Amino acid sequence: MPPERFVMGTIAIGTNDEEPPNRGDNGRGRVQLAKKLMLSIVPVKRITSDVPACNFDPNELEIAGELSLAIGGFCSPLVLPRDGDNYKVVSGHFQFHAAVLARKLNPRAGENIPAIVLEAENQSVILAQIKILKVA
Repeated sequence: MPPERFVMGTIAIGTNDEEPPNRGDNGRGRVQLAKKLMLSIVPVKRITSDVPACNFDPNELEIAGELSLAIGGFCSPLVLPRDGDNYKVVSGHFQFHAAVLARKLNPRAGENIPAIVLEAENQSVILAQIKILKVA
């Protein structure tokens, strides 16, 4: 049996080098081709969250905000679908509230944050992954 092949940039898995796969799931019908994940720089002031900041420890939010300023973001970035000209958090509510505090601490350095922006081409695949990983 030939080794599996993984193609970065789109989800495509196959076992036959002569014939490219027509979908990324070896024929099981559950995964569709999707646009590659890339970080985008998003203004913090254009992001909203349905989860209030009071759900999180204020000390931890402040520390996380300071750490995000030190490295320019989070190792686990926010996941944001577009909501018109704005964005709404689907994953990373804690990081969002920490970014809001970081912006208060240093408005210039905390103005923008790297995030994964859901596009039409990858939204259903990413939301399915978030559900499986239970990170929302």
